[in-house]
Amino acid sequence: MPIDKILRVMLDNEILENPNVSWRAKGLLGYLLSCSLSIEEPDIWKFNISDITISNADGKDATRSGLKELEQHGYVKKVGNKWTVTI
Repeated sequence: MPIDKILRVMLDNEILENPNVSWRAKGLLGYLLSCSLSIEEPDIWKFNISDITISNADGKDATRSGLKELEQHGYVKKVGNKWTVTI
């Protein structure tokens, strides 16, 4: 892959070292942040569960569980049937 096409995500260590957040939720957050880098307006990127479950082996229930966990810790927010990253 050409070097100018590589996108990287940086996460605050606080998120990764938070013992109250599961590895599943941390990985999901990393994935969501990486997706937001690939669009023109990442600050307003909104998604639904179907948008992200097509890209992974976990089903809708596992993804929903991870999103709810991230919401409890303030990393994502749900508005209607859409979610958005809040960090």
